[in-house]
Formats: sequence, C-alpha cells, structure tokens
Amino acid sequence: MEHNIVVLISCSKLKLTYPCEARLLYTASNLFSKSLAYAQILSSDNNIYVISAKYGLVRLDETIAPYDESLNDKSPTELSDWGIRTAEQIAMLYDIHKTEFIILAGRNYYAPLQAQLPNIKLPLLGLPMGERLARLNELLRADTTNQSSICYRLHKLFNTMPRFKWDTISKIDFDSGIYVVFEVGESYCGMDRIVRVGTHRSDGRLRSRLKDHFIRENKDGSIFRKNIGKAILNKNHHPYLDVWTVDTSKPKNVTRLGSRYDPIFQSKVEKQVTKYMRAHFTFICFPVATERERLHIEEGIIAALHLSRDFSASPSWRGKYSPEYEIVQSGMWLKQGLDGIPLTEKEFANIAAAY
Repeated sequence: MEHNIVVLISCSKLKLTYPCEARLLYTASNLFSKSLAYAQILSSDNNIYVISAKYGLVRLDETIAPYDESLNDKSPTELSDWGIRTAEQIAMLYDIHKTEFIILAGRNYYAPLQAQLPNIKLPLLGLPMGERLARLNELLRADTTNQSSICYRLHKLFNTMPRFKWDTISKIDFDSGIYVVFEVGESYCGMDRIVRVGTHRSDGRLRSRLKDHFIRENKDGSIFRKNIGKAILNKNHHPYLDVWTVDTSKPKNVTRLGSRYDPIFQSKVEKQVTKYMRAHFTFICFPVATERERLHIEEGIIAALHLSRDFSASPSWRGKYSPEYEIVQSGMWLKQGLDGIPLTEKEFANIAAAY
C-alpha cells in the first residue's frame, strides 16, 4: 500500500523509566511531545514513526524498553550504517520513490537518511535544540485555531468560575452537577489546564461524590483516587500495583488475594493519594439537573478536550507514570468518554449563558 506522507520523529535522551509504547516512552521530552503533536496534524498515526538510535524505525504502538543510546556520539561510519539499516526498514513498508518523508529531528538523525530517501522535507533544518521547540510551537499555532476552539473557550470559561478545594466542598450551593478539575503545574494557553471532568449518576450526590475523591480514603469508591494510586505505585515499580487495582471492598476478592492483600500498606497508599490530591487539585462545579444530561455533557466536554490538537500534558505531569494508556495519552485522569461525541456549539453556549 502506498502513502503520500510519512513523518519520522527522532528519539530523545529523556525517557520514561519502564517499557511502554514508543508514543509514550519519549513523552518525558517536551520536544518529542510537540513533534508528535505536529506530526499528527501532518499524517495519521499509522504513518508516524520514531527513528531510534538503538532500534531504527519504531512504530508508535510498538512496546520497547528504555535505553541509553544516541546518534550524537556515533562516528561517521556508524551514522552511515544506521542510515542504511533504517532506510531498509522503511523500504519494506513504503515505496520510497512515491512517498514524501517529513523528518522532525536534528542533523545526526536526518543526514544519514538523506542519501537513502529521495523525497525528504526538514521543517527543523539548521535549528539548534532550543530553537526547534520554538519552531514547533509556531507550526502548531499556525495549524490550530485554538482561540476559536471549544477546548480554548471551555478553559477560558471554567478558569473564571468560582474555584473550590477539598476543604470547601460544603460551600457548593447546589446538589447535582458536573465538576471540572485543575492540577498545579498544568497549563493550557496561559490558563490552568483541565485534568479531569466528572459527575454523578444519582441525583443530589455532587458534594458526596467529591467527598469520595478528597475526603473518604477508599479507592474502591473513587476511580479518580484509584488512578492516582496506580501512578504513584507504577512510578516506584511497586509490586502492590496489581493488588491496588483489585476491588478489595468485596470479601471474595480479599480471599482470592490472600497474603498479597496488605491492609496496612494499602492504608498508607490511601494517605499518599489523599495528600497528593488535596495539595494539587482544585475544581469548579456547575449545576446540571438530570442524570441523562449530566452524563451527556460530561462526555461532550471530555471528547472536546481530547480532540483538540493543542491540548496536552506537561512533561512533568504525574499522570505520565500511569500504567493506563488512555490516561497518559489524553493528559487527563480518566479513561471514559475520550472517543465520545464532542460538545456542540449550542451545548457550550447553554453552559456559558448560565455564567
């Protein structure tokens, strides 16, 4: 099968510390994350690859282990050999004479391929490391109309609304609605970035649901808490991660886990989760009366954020340690609703009109 455009992104020195998909492994690097965001404007994920000093051509969904290897310290002969091997991998997938290759990389990564691939474009040609990031930001701004997007307007609206913390939940003066969470250190277009959107099914449970997250130390009553705990345990490669994911509120599961279940250690993790959440999260709320409408609007906001090309987590976001692909990829502490139906202009206008 022939393709028009293939994008090649160089690997980065900064990597996550555990084996994972290539699209995630290098997200510790802001340069890689920006390169991938721009690549996704130019082509589909099936035609975007990492060019790795160790592995050559790597698919975005290919799981690889962290490594410490770079082309920047290779000899001319080694660079040439790498270029030949990597071009051979590419030629097994594409007709190189009928494919345009856009390479987002420094000289040591694109130069060995120039002699092998006839149709190359280099948007970052001649730019040192620091200037590449600035150039990618320009390219992303040129290809996104973020100030007219619903993602941008949602952030602008929600950033102006009254802000709550864990100890002011009781001051919320309505019983049913949607909550939108912000996290310290996360920003979007100069505003606090949304990291979670949530609601409740039963009418009248808004404050109670927020207390499930911030007050009651029971991860089985809050998927938000459970996901924070997963990231904490996964960051430290802790074997208790497998137990933490199990619903230990059910006696049969505790019996099945046997000695692996450690209520004392689990309580310790719960307290770590509580400490992190209370120190790092604030939120706004707005009223929505019926369960059906709440679930619909919740999904619409999540999908609108996820579909926006300029919506992404910072390199240091704690969620990047999550073992859940959807959380790492979306930049939000959630898995549901990412591929839902985005909020419509009319629905956004209805939310904005109330404030």
